[in-house]
Amino acid sequence: MLEINNVEVKYSDAILVLKGMSLQVADGVIITLLGANGAGKTTTLKAISGLLGTEMGEVTDGSIMFNGVRIDHLRPDEIVRLGIIQVQEGRRVLLHLTVEENLMLGSHGRQKGSFSMKTELDTIFGYFPKLKDLMHRVSGYLSGGEQQMLVIGRALMSDPKLMLLDEPSLGLGPILVKEIFEIVETLNTEKKLGILLVEQNAKFALGIAEYGYVVEDGRIVFDGSSDKLRENEDIKEFYLGLSQVGTKKSYREVKHYRRRRRWLG
Repeated sequence: MLEINNVEVKYSDAILVLKGMSLQVADGVIITLLGANGAGKTTTLKAISGLLGTEMGEVTDGSIMFNGVRIDHLRPDEIVRLGIIQVQEGRRVLLHLTVEENLMLGSHGRQKGSFSMKTELDTIFGYFPKLKDLMHRVSGYLSGGEQQMLVIGRALMSDPKLMLLDEPSLGLGPILVKEIFEIVETLNTEKKLGILLVEQNAKFALGIAEYGYVVEDGRIVFDGSSDKLRENEDIKEFYLGLSQVGTKKSYREVKHYRRRRRWLG
C-alpha cells in the first residue's frame, strides 16, 4: 500500500533529517517505527502526510508511493482524499469546539452525499462510547485520554485506508495506554485499517504491530517481524529495558546505546 523509497528530507534547505529512508506498509497491517527522540520518526510521518511544509521541510530526494500514486509533492488535503490521515502527537483538538464539532470537522474533504454524518458519528461512538456521553462537552475540558480518543475518532471521520499514528501513549497513565492500544488493535482488525505507528512504548507497539523498523539518525538500521525484534538483544536492552537475563536495567545503564552500532552485525 505504501512504499517509501530512499527518501531524504531537509528543513530550511539546510538541515538533513532523513537520509535514505526506505520502508513499506502492506494493506491492512500495523507497522511500528521505533527509535530515540530526534531519530526522524515524526519527520517520516510528516513526509508521508504532506505536513513538512508547515515547518519549512521538504522531500529533496527519493519517492513516496501510495497505492501506485506518487504523493511526495502533493498537498496535505490531496493526500487525505487519497486515504492517508495523520494523528499528530500532543492530542491537537480544537479546544473551543465541542466533541461533536471536532468529529464533524474530520469529515471535511469527503465527497458530499457519499456518507451519512449520523451514521459515521454512530460508528465512531461504537469504538469510543465515552465520546458519545461527552458529545456536547467543550473539548478543552476533556481529560488527556478522552482527547486522545477524540483525535483518533476525528481522523476516522475522513474514512482513511492508512492512519499515521504519532505517540498515542504520550502523557497517559498505564490503564489509559492499554485502553487506547486495544482500540487501535480493534480498528485494525475490524476495519482492516492500515496503521503506521510511532511509539516510545516499545512493549505496547510490538504487542500489536506485525512488523517493525528501528530508526536511528534518519535511517532504518534494523527491521523485522515483531517477534524477531522482541528477541533481539539490542531491542531488549535499548527499548524494552531488559538485559540478557531478563532483568530491568536503568536508563543510566543503557543510555550509551547511541554510541553502539551492532544493528548491522
